Amino acid sequence: MNLELPLVVVRGGGDLATGVVHRLHCAGFPVVVLELDEPRAVRLAVSAAEAVFSGSHTVEGLIFKRVNQDCVEIPVTRQFVPVLVDPDAVSLSSLDPSFLIDARLKKRDIDCFIAMAPLVVGLGPGFIVGKHCHAVVETKRGHALGRLYWQSGQTAESDTGIPESVEGVSVERLLCSPCSGVLQPQARIGDLLKPGDIVATVDGQTVRAPFEGMLR
Repeated sequence: MNLELPLVVVRGGGDLATGVVHRLHCAGFPVVVLELDEPRAVRLAVSAAEAVFSGSHTVEGLIFKRVNQDCVEIPVTRQFVPVLVDPDAVSLSSLDPSFLIDARLKKRDIDCFIAMAPLVVGLGPGFIVGKHCHAVVETKRGHALGRLYWQSGQTAESDTGIPESVEGVSVERLLCSPCSGVLQPQARIGDLLKPGDIVATVDGQTVRAPFEGMLR
C-alpha cells in the first residue's frame, strides 16, 4: 500500500463497485467502501457488500471487513478494505477523501454532487458531468463500455430497463416471482441448470429454469 497515494471513497459495494475497488487496491490506493445497512447487491458472492451481512468477505484475494464509523482508519497499514454502513455518506467530512466514486448504479434520483470531493466520478446512467460529478464512466455493454465522459453536460447512455442480450436471450434471463411470499432457494449462484430445474420456491410455488445456463 502506497502511503503517499490519496484516499478513495467508493459509494456502493456491488459487483461493479467491487471491481473498481479491487483495481484501485492493486494500484496501491487506500480505499473505503460506503454501503446500505441492507445492501441490494445482486451478485453478493463477488461483492464487498456481503461484508455488511457476514462481517468479513473475500473477493479475488482482497478482504473486505465491516467496521464501525467511530473506529475507521484510513487502511494504509491494513490488509483489508473497510466497509462502512453509511448510506448518506456522512463520513465524508471526517474521511476527507481526494476521490469519490459513486458506483451504486442508482440510475435515477442521483444524490451525488460535484462538490463532495476534489474529484468525483459517477458510474453509469443518471450522472451529468459538471453537476453530479467531474467525469462519468459508461457501463452499458457494447463498444462504448468503459468510455470516460469529461465534457460538461455529458452523460452515460440511458437505462433501457431491458437486460442486454446474452447469446440471443434478453428478458427471458430474468426469473420473476409467481406470487408474494418468502423465497426459498433450491439452487446456488453459479449452478449449471437444465430447462425445468427448480431454482427456488415462493410460498410453495416453484420457479424453474426456462433454458440451460448458469444461475447468476
